[in-house]
Amino acid sequence: MPDHLLRRALLLLIGLAAAAAVPAPSAAQTVWTRPYQSNQISLEVIGPQFEDDALDPTSGAAYLSVTHSLTDNIELVAELPAARLDSAGTSDTVLGNPYLGVGLSGTRTPFLIELGIRFPVLEDPGAAAFAGSFTDVARTRAFQFDETLVSGLANWRVPLGRASTVRLRGGAVYAEFPNRVDGRRRVEQDVRLKYNAQLWYEGDRTILGLTLAGEGTLTAPGGYGSKSRHWIAGTIIGDFDFVRPGLLIGASLDEVVRDDVPLFIGLTLSTSYGR
Repeated sequence: MPDHLLRRALLLLIGLAAAAAVPAPSAAQTVWTRPYQSNQISLEVIGPQFEDDALDPTSGAAYLSVTHSLTDNIELVAELPAARLDSAGTSDTVLGNPYLGVGLSGTRTPFLIELGIRFPVLEDPGAAAFAGSFTDVARTRAFQFDETLVSGLANWRVPLGRASTVRLRGGAVYAEFPNRVDGRRRVEQDVRLKYNAQLWYEGDRTILGLTLAGEGTLTAPGGYGSKSRHWIAGTIIGDFDFVRPGLLIGASLDEVVRDDVPLFIGLTLSTSYGR
């Protein structure tokens, strides 16, 4: 990652966190565990279901996430992704690009800004990373080789009744990555949109979620439809005293993706700690 970009991104995170004087944070980055929950540890294991059954069911990605509330308005977020591919008796495992971010929430409005960096530690764009790339729906890309991401996303929570809410989330992602043009290596930049809308129902012991997620690249040539992707997913979570297990099932809304990967299926497990 270029030093100038790292310095600017870290100064942005630190400066905004220090200046924040803006209800409790809703968990940034992950969207598949219990919503609006601070001080949370979560594990998500998600597998793409390929049309030709070329991959074993153990192929996919896992995301270990931790959130920690510094104050009622400032939340730190960290995520470590890993991917695995099993096929025809061979296997490959790789660590993805870790994420570090901060969530800044309002005191009078249900509003959250999440700022984050994904660090380019992935050294091998191999088969496991390819399988993992089909699972990072609604989060910044975790398995892109030698790619640095700086993201800024805004979240708004809209209550619909005693137990139901809508979460609207959107913003921009700046990416830097190497490319080779005419035999010469150079650094490319992309600006991408990231957005999703979620309907949540929180019952006494059951939490239900329905998510519509999308992303697209603004800086690539062509119409937006050809350079964007969209998904829909549903999740059910058991809300118990110490742990919250969940199941999610989703599908791409784009035929070019759905022809190869009709579904993605995942298991989640989260727990809260501290206050």
